[in-house]
Amino acid sequence: MNYTRLLMVMALAGFLVACARQPAPPERLPDAQQAASRALPTLQQMVTEQNYREMGFESVDEVKSAVLGGPIQVYVVDLNRLKEYQAGGDPQGLLTPSNDVVYPVLVKSGVRSSIRVTNQGNGWGTSGFGGANLIKAVAKQMAGESDFEVQVPVFNLYFVGQRRENKLFLVPIVDDPRFNLKAGSALPAEEVFRLLSGAAKEHNGLPT
Repeated sequence: MNYTRLLMVMALAGFLVACARQPAPPERLPDAQQAASRALPTLQQMVTEQNYREMGFESVDEVKSAVLGGPIQVYVVDLNRLKEYQAGGDPQGLLTPSNDVVYPVLVKSGVRSSIRVTNQGNGWGTSGFGGANLIKAVAKQMAGESDFEVQVPVFNLYFVGQRRENKLFLVPIVDDPRFNLKAGSALPAEEVFRLLSGAAKEHNGLPT
């Protein structure tokens, strides 16, 4: 075998080994619940003596009894829509459904962690594990199964959205002195968006 042919064979062998080592494409499932259920054992395997607190658990052993809570739909408020919002306008129009659904991970009814699944267009797949501080703050402000998460990425704000008698309310999950928002204090969405709209008009578009 000449030198050139030997190099070609070695290159081909290396390519085949590299292909063999690549992880299989993530599985896509037809609905969010199936994707989250399939991901729960993976989360349980991820939790170790080194990271169980970071993942939101009080011990390594308790993750063995973890179960999924009910799904939380995620909505996003876009900067450009905030800039265009006029006082008295319909706040519902600012909510854009995301492709994400978050499932709290529970231990004895207590929220510990979360699994985030995303609709990739060709099915649902896992897109995140953990986020313990966020999911605990969101869950603390939820009053019912129909509540949902609202994100305003440009200001790094998170709310729990609640619909009462066809009116939208937003509940801040943490205090935010920039906008005088108090955790747990439900405000009419039009009031929140009117407040944020003024800041949005002066914003450079970068997250704060």
